[in-house]
Amino acid sequence: MRRWIGYPNGVPEQPAPRAVPPFDRIIHIGAPKCGSTALQTLWHSNRTELEKAGVHYVGNRTHWLNPAKAVSGVKQRIVDVTPPISKWEELTREVDATTQRLALISSEWYASAPKESVERIVRDLDRDRMHAVLVVRPIAKTLPSAWQQILKFGHRKSFSQWLEEYIVDGYPLDQAGESRKQRFWLKHRYDEVAKRWAEVLGPNRVTVIVADDRNKPFVVDTFSSILGLDPAKLTVIPPKTNPSLSKFEAEVLLRVNQQYAELGGSLINYKKLVWRTFDGFVNHLQEKVSERTPIPEKSVKDVERMSLLIANGLRESGVRVIGNLELFSEPADRGKVAISARELEQEEVKVRSAASMIVAVMITTGILQPNKPMLGFSIDPTLFKNQIAAQLRRAVYTIRITRNKMRNRKSR
Repeated sequence: MRRWIGYPNGVPEQPAPRAVPPFDRIIHIGAPKCGSTALQTLWHSNRTELEKAGVHYVGNRTHWLNPAKAVSGVKQRIVDVTPPISKWEELTREVDATTQRLALISSEWYASAPKESVERIVRDLDRDRMHAVLVVRPIAKTLPSAWQQILKFGHRKSFSQWLEEYIVDGYPLDQAGESRKQRFWLKHRYDEVAKRWAEVLGPNRVTVIVADDRNKPFVVDTFSSILGLDPAKLTVIPPKTNPSLSKFEAEVLLRVNQQYAELGGSLINYKKLVWRTFDGFVNHLQEKVSERTPIPEKSVKDVERMSLLIANGLRESGVRVIGNLELFSEPADRGKVAISARELEQEEVKVRSAASMIVAVMITTGILQPNKPMLGFSIDPTLFKNQIAAQLRRAVYTIRITRNKMRNRKSR
């Protein structure tokens, strides 16, 4: 008989009715841009309540991504290195050690796992104790968010150019991982993600939740039911995290990326310097209600055809689907039906002005050092040396902290 530790009466609180058989290892596998961060932040913020209900959210942070990347063979951006498999083994040890009635594992990077990685995940976590949950949204809504995500890493192609590159010639999966396009569809062909997991885990052990933007609580309520939680008890409301950019923000960031590259900015410094300067700043430059990035007119039919392909694939996969797959059949958002030349010019002026302002701030504060003289700006030849010195001091500090942690572990 399992011992329940940390409960006044010796047993956890009575859970809400469960939506799946009583497996005790639930793995949330994404998909990307389908509300994963919101779920992870909610669970992390309400760890105390989860533990009271007998649910252990594995890890000690909002999103423990390195184990997922390690076992799925996903390389870290910029440094182009896959985390060591020891990260995944650390996660499995924590799962094995929990005394709660249920272990909850979460990362959208599990959607990127090829079949051989899924086989290892299922083997290491014990197939007979597992259930996988995949949250999806209509692809017409996630494509703009996916493009915006790579903008945050310095991408310089417009949404229209990116879409044309990624949806032309179909959606290759036969050699997943060989190109960016193939890696993209490995995790965004939701029907194929569900199929890969169902082939290894069994279709009766895979649940797909279809998110509906018009019913915001649906995903949390449904997932809570699967976990045996009462969503009303998750009272700690986390701040909004990783929100999609508005159309204006995305276009400004695209222009900033282009200027940053033209002026000789390095990709390795981009995330910690450029994105932090940009984040939370641009929306203050406009007063109207934010407009989301629409699907370009020339790509609408291709996107709608892809959306139907995914919905039909999910229906045929044999997995359990909770929610309305007909949402995938709705027309893609085309934005404003008509816009005058004057309005286009006004929008372009606003984007250009905001981007130029941000680039000017980066230059005057030393974040960006242009590779050629610019009118009105001077280049500080000692700044680069000071930046290198600061980075070295930070590296030494990090090494010392890591060594101290290792010593403390050995002394236990």
